[in-house]
Amino acid sequence: MLDLSFDGRQRILLVRFSGVFSSEDLASLDAAALPFVAREIPAGAILDFSAVDAVAVPPSVLSRRGQWPQLVPGQKRVIVAKQPKAFYRAREYARQQREAGSAEPLVVHTLEEAYQLFDLREPNFEPVPDA
Repeated sequence: MLDLSFDGRQRILLVRFSGVFSSEDLASLDAAALPFVAREIPAGAILDFSAVDAVAVPPSVLSRRGQWPQLVPGQKRVIVAKQPKAFYRAREYARQQREAGSAEPLVVHTLEEAYQLFDLREPNFEPVPDA
């Protein structure tokens, strides 16, 4: 499952995944986030996998995805992953992004760590319409 929200004051996009993270979730992310990002051009993004119970995306799919150019060049991105398999896959994705010439996303264990990296004070994330 996918949930998009945005803090308009601090211009941070928050993408939350839950349950089983699948290839369909990647397609849903593209369909929901791409039009929003093109309109708003957020200053940064947090991809939160804290509520993910299992990762069902084949490593080859994530590897190909890691080769894609960053959507907003230079944008700071933080990936939150608690589950060991999700954390490992996030680190691999970050490495592939760096090797492909994009800014490497930071990978942390908690949403609080992600907020600290953005120096978010009193975040006010509101649902993204039509996401």
